[in-house]
Amino acid sequence: MRSNSHDDLVEAGVKAVAKFGVDKVTVANVITITGHSRPTFYSYFGDISGMLADIWIKHGVAWLDAVLAEVSSKSGKSAKRTQALDSAMQQIVSVAHRVPELLEVLKPDMQAWWNENTSKSEISKLRIAWLMGIKLGVDVSKVVTPEIVAAEAFLPVIDSATDEIERDSRISDLPAPPVYPEASPVLANPGNTEENIMRATIEVIANSGIEAASVARVARRCRVSTGTIYPRFPTGRTLVEASFAEAINDIVASNLSQASTIGFGFDQYALTVRAGFGENRRIWRDYRLEMHVAAMHDESLARIMQPGFEQSRQMLVNSAMTMPGMKAEVVDYVTHMMQACAIGFSILFNAGVPLDKLDHRKMVRFYGIQMLGL
Repeated sequence: MRSNSHDDLVEAGVKAVAKFGVDKVTVANVITITGHSRPTFYSYFGDISGMLADIWIKHGVAWLDAVLAEVSSKSGKSAKRTQALDSAMQQIVSVAHRVPELLEVLKPDMQAWWNENTSKSEISKLRIAWLMGIKLGVDVSKVVTPEIVAAEAFLPVIDSATDEIERDSRISDLPAPPVYPEASPVLANPGNTEENIMRATIEVIANSGIEAASVARVARRCRVSTGTIYPRFPTGRTLVEASFAEAINDIVASNLSQASTIGFGFDQYALTVRAGFGENRRIWRDYRLEMHVAAMHDESLARIMQPGFEQSRQMLVNSAMTMPGMKAEVVDYVTHMMQACAIGFSILFNAGVPLDKLDHRKMVRFYGIQMLGL
């Protein structure tokens, strides 16, 4: 049985992560709240990563139930949530992919939770995936893009999806999904020293978070001296900011190129979602997620990111308006939903939810029928 001091430290950890951020929280932050000693902290957790794992063990599954209960009338479960717990858990689940001590307890829990809340029906799996994907995506990215809360307009529609929709031939009568070629990796072919440095920065952030993006580590990653980087980027912060501008421009160009090749429609969007889980896009998925997690506690970073994601959304607006039957009055909801799903699906996929195995065309067609009368 766990001692009260252990539980006290876990709850202090929740508050500290919510206040300082998952990558900036320190042992001192936690023990200051409880008055316990450092040796006591280390005896329970070993380090901050161990504390994050214990926070997940105590709260993770109940928190998932609570989030699902908020967005689904079919959940039948609920749990007590606080603003601090929500913030801490959003960050913890988002960074689990690169914290081994956390991932080894989170992934089995997530997979068991997924199996418990879904049936053998693919519609059941799609409903939970899209509900949780949109909600998590909105919560993690709304500091950067406050307007993204508009995506929640889709939640009641998605929640209304039942196995009976398989009887609709527009949804069930689908040919085998074609295999879409993966989009190019971000900055796949650096053309000069600056682009090589940017590529290395993006990879470091994707793999280890923003706090790891020091000039020294980036220099090692791209096999140059720190003296090569300092005249161009004097601090790790300048590396982070410059990398975002390069990444968003490259990704927007890549997405435009892909859209011009395959076209843009409901099925194309759904198939692009599935193709986005490929290895080529892993660095971009994780980089984008890490930037949003950091922005939750960094207002200046959030402001820097806002124009880039608005540029990306405008590309989606232009493409969405070419979709058959698309209505101007719902295009904002649709494009914010696309952006929310991009973030939320990355979180779920990294946690072991098999989103790459689902035929997302069924859900996209369903809400097309419900919201646009297609």
